[in-house]
Amino acid sequence: MKKITKSRFQGMYAFLFLMLLSSLSSFSQTFIEVGSIPFTANNDGRNTFADIDGDSDLDLLIIGDISGSFIAELFRNDGLGGYTLIAGTPFTGVERGDAVFGDVDGDTDLDVIIAGDDGPGQITKLYLNDGTGAFTESVTHSFSGVRGTSALALADVDGDTDLDLMLSGWDGSTRVTELHTNNGTGVFTLVAGTPFSAFDGVTIDFADVDGDTDLDVLLTGKEHVSAVGQTELYLNDGSGVFTLDATTTFTGLRTCDVQFGDIDGDTDLDVIISGWNESAGITEIYKNNGSGVFTIDATASFSGFRTPSLDLVDIDNDSDLDVLICGKQEASLLAETELYLNDGSGNFTITTDTFLGTRSGDIASADIDGDGDNDVIISGWDETARNIKLYTNDLIVLGVEESLLSEVAIYPNPTNGLIKVSTKNNQLINNIQVFDLLGKTVKDVKVNNNSVDISSLSSGVYLLRLDSENVSIIKRIVKE
Repeated sequence: MKKITKSRFQGMYAFLFLMLLSSLSSFSQTFIEVGSIPFTANNDGRNTFADIDGDSDLDLLIIGDISGSFIAELFRNDGLGGYTLIAGTPFTGVERGDAVFGDVDGDTDLDVIIAGDDGPGQITKLYLNDGTGAFTESVTHSFSGVRGTSALALADVDGDTDLDLMLSGWDGSTRVTELHTNNGTGVFTLVAGTPFSAFDGVTIDFADVDGDTDLDVLLTGKEHVSAVGQTELYLNDGSGVFTLDATTTFTGLRTCDVQFGDIDGDTDLDVIISGWNESAGITEIYKNNGSGVFTIDATASFSGFRTPSLDLVDIDNDSDLDVLICGKQEASLLAETELYLNDGSGNFTITTDTFLGTRSGDIASADIDGDGDNDVIISGWDETARNIKLYTNDLIVLGVEESLLSEVAIYPNPTNGLIKVSTKNNQLINNIQVFDLLGKTVKDVKVNNNSVDISSLSSGVYLLRLDSENVSIIKRIVKE
């Protein structure tokens, strides 16, 4: 993410955020549909948030089908959740594909890779960012084009601090799964002899499941040889050499979605999977024992979904991960969207919140308006037409009295590592957490003399949440 000067940051974000803590039993979530949005209704698409221009807010790329033609539209955020279409972007429009942002060439801004069905065939293209959100297609490397609900993922698989690429899908004649390593400047090399099965209708999810500090990978989709849904976990030896793990038997799924996260608060990464198991739509949670051995949670009770999209995120700011999921719900066989709140131990309760129900679409959440809570975008087929809706989350209330906001000071900001926290009357801070701008927890901090060490985090903008006895303060911080 592009570095932000201290004066620019302070000028844009000269306010703090205050929220009252509430328990799940008394929590009442309210989402407000944004009445006028510039987005094009689509299905078989993706909604991908990223800060493309280094101004510390989240811009949005939308790909998908708009009735026979395909889009890849980029929208700039004004910092308050207002979006404007950026004209003249060089992106090729696709459906049934994927888009992933990351700094592939080491210049501290976010580039993007887009894959999918472009009409005549299938593509996978890399576009480099100049730091202002202007992109140029890179022709230094040719990836296999993939479609068929293809997937992309960027991760440092070999421990050399740059982002490598995995892609999977239908290349026009067969299913493929490929790993391409990066030399640090955005030049990729196809790795020969990898053990991965080939898929379409696929998801790719990297996570350190066994606690050895390297990134393992879970692949789920329609497998080439069997032509049915498979779910396979591959363990990394730290140098980017992967081995199929036979310890856990996951349900095989296709046309699916998968996400890792610490669901039960025990500091290891569990996984939620949803999709078609060759006879029905299902949703399951597998809990990690800390060493990468997973056990299905038989007590978890979620609706099953066909063609689902899910997001594992703290939607109510109570420091645990909740579940948003949309798709063709198995019981009703209709397009639905459901929100499940976590009690902190991995026990979920469905809410009565009403969202646009879609299938063959996408759901994504992020703090688009800078108020410290996660908002939601949903697109897809609503049983009548293609649709897209944006909802803001009003959990955080802006405009509280300055006297309340002035009781907590965090310095230095920007910082290159250690942050000090000063409170009025030396008020005790009970807990500190660091989130990225998508609302994902990146660091749980043990309170140590009211200081926070974020030296291990990459450069960028983060949200720092400080819990005292009766309030939580959320501040934006910049890691240089």
